[in-house]
Amino acid sequence: MTIRTHLVLASCMVLAGCRERSSPKGSQDPASFLHETQHPDTTSSLPAERTRVSGVGVGEASSDVRATLGRPDSVSAPQKFEGLRDFVTIWFYPGLTVYVARDRVRGADCHGARCATPDAVNVGDSLSHVERVYGPAFHLSVPGHSYPRLMYSIRGRDCNMAFDFDLALVSRISLECD
Repeated sequence: MTIRTHLVLASCMVLAGCRERSSPKGSQDPASFLHETQHPDTTSSLPAERTRVSGVGVGEASSDVRATLGRPDSVSAPQKFEGLRDFVTIWFYPGLTVYVARDRVRGADCHGARCATPDAVNVGDSLSHVERVYGPAFHLSVPGHSYPRLMYSIRGRDCNMAFDFDLALVSRISLECD
């Protein structure tokens, strides 16, 4: 689970007063329930070349990111995150954050004006436009928000591209890996 997903889900649990759900096997662990509900549907998977944001793709070498975006404004010290074996370094660009582990892109989070996918979906585009371009998506409803998070799995990877919305317009495009 990505760092951002951990934070979103933790916030949801606190704000919505989420409780454990009962299951036929007895009491289900809330973390496993959330883990099951956040994965994109495999019917909405996209090839890796279509799942890039601002020219950055999952698995790309850090040298390629620097060639595309230039030197980051700042870089964090390596950090250890729960559930990840590797240390992650966070690169900060205006409106874009890139997560790097083992010299490869592990994720990206883009909320600036220059955020765009290879299919020309940009921050500010409508939910219906995203679905016209990429097809049906896994919808993750976030309590307290009126619009879902659309998630598309990246074919051949344990990763997804996600679109967050504010008033039915894309407010953030993310690449996330478990």
